[in-house]
This record gives sequence, C-alpha cells and structure tokens, in this order.
Amino acid sequence: MLSNRVLRRLWRQSYQRIEFDVFRNLLVATFETERDEHIENVLKQLQVAADKARDDTLVFISSRFALACYSETPEDFLMWSHYTSGHQGMVVEFNIKNDFFAKADNLMPVTYRSERVSTSYGKQGLDFDEPEIALVRSKNLCWSYEKEWRQLFPLRECQKLQVDAGRVCYFQLLPPDAISSVILGVRCRPDTEAAVRELVGRPGLKHVKIRRAVLHETDFRLKIV
Repeated sequence: MLSNRVLRRLWRQSYQRIEFDVFRNLLVATFETERDEHIENVLKQLQVAADKARDDTLVFISSRFALACYSETPEDFLMWSHYTSGHQGMVVEFNIKNDFFAKADNLMPVTYRSERVSTSYGKQGLDFDEPEIALVRSKNLCWSYEKEWRQLFPLRECQKLQVDAGRVCYFQLLPPDAISSVILGVRCRPDTEAAVRELVGRPGLKHVKIRRAVLHETDFRLKIV
C-alpha cells in the first residue's frame, strides 16, 4: 500500500476538497476491493489451468499406455449389449489365480464416484488431491454395474496390429492357462462359434471350456450353461 507521504502528495494535487483522512480511507477501500477481485480472478484462472492440466495428464497417459478392462460379472445384459454387438460375440473368462493376474502389480479395481479427480496449483506446481492413478481407475457412478477392473501396460511392451483400414490396436500376450473358458452369446454367429471351437482344440488350449449364455425361462436375465 502507498505511504502516507505519497498519499498526501496525491491529495494536495487533486483532492483537497475532501479531508485527507476521508481521501485515504476511500483509496484504501477501493484498493482492497480491487485487490480482492484481482486475487479471485487469478484463483479462477489457476483452477481452469489446473483442470486443463489434469485432462492433459490423462491424454498423456492414454498416449503411453494400453488399458485392459475386465469385468467381474459375465451375466450382465448391458455388458453383452455394449461389448458383444448385441449378444452376437463372446466373453473370455480368465483364471485369476494365474500369475499373470495374481502377481500383477498393475491390476486395480475401478472406483465409481460422482465427482472427478480434483487438482489445483500450489507451491509445488500441479497438485492432485489423491494419487494420480485415480485418473485411470475412476468412472461415473452410472457405470457401476460393470464391476470393472483395469490393467495398464506400456505401449512399448504391447503388440501393435492394424485390425482394419486406418485403425490400430495394441495387444498383450496372455499365457494360455490364464484362459479358463469362452462363453458364447445368445446370438453368437455360427462363424464365430466355429472359430472358437477350432482354437480351443489346439495344443495348449484344450483345457478351455466352451459355455453359452442363454435367456432365463421366466426372468429378464441370462444364464451361463
């Protein structure tokens, strides 16, 4: 804040029609109001920048890592509708006691929540209110029926394949004994079923069981038989 000496000089130059104490108090009040508004605007801008940095962090993770997504439940109607082209595909069931899963340090359950991971800028720069890994292990509450688990793999450790024109996917090799069964959908296409049956007849995969999802006789739900 300006010193009394400077304030008196300003007062003498322009504001002698009012008492000095009144002039000083008005100036101080104006300064404090503008200062508070300025600080509030700066804090808002910092929060906008922090939110963008959070989203940029997620984009960076997505550009460096592949994400495998699993579900605890094989019977959910919505899961079959979303991920198997309307029950036409299949579900691969894994043996979670296999070392690929049992000894994995990158396997994590998804948490379902109403609020996104929050960030702010502090003395040390961008500050997450919780571990940054929460960015990739949290989802909106509306997805909770999926009972999802996720596993991150560096892209450099994955196999890169072009699956169709212009689309590239990344794959992680699984040990054959990490697969326990294949569940065919209610509307599984004959060519898909034939391909599955041919594969599980090969050496190393003969332990894999073939099961099928069928409509329950009376309820709106599936049975695995």
